[in-house]
Amino acid sequence: MARPGRRPRTDHTLQPNMPLLAVLPHDKDEEESEQEFGGLRVIAGELWSMENNISIGNMDWEEFVDAANGDGVFRGF
Repeated sequence: MARPGRRPRTDHTLQPNMPLLAVLPHDKDEEESEQEFGGLRVIAGELWSMENNISIGNMDWEEFVDAANGDGVFRGF
């Protein structure tokens, strides 16, 4: 409970436009690692899109990296 005269703290990670760092884990034993994409910043409101599409094999990590804006943040298609 907030004290009188003080504003409660807000959790900025819940804001839909807040960039979060998404990381593509890769298996160290995997020999096909020609390219390393590392991390990609994605706004919170589009994180579901990345997770769903990569999980079902509909899209690859590279497609999201290529779709990132000039500032390196993926904001959707």
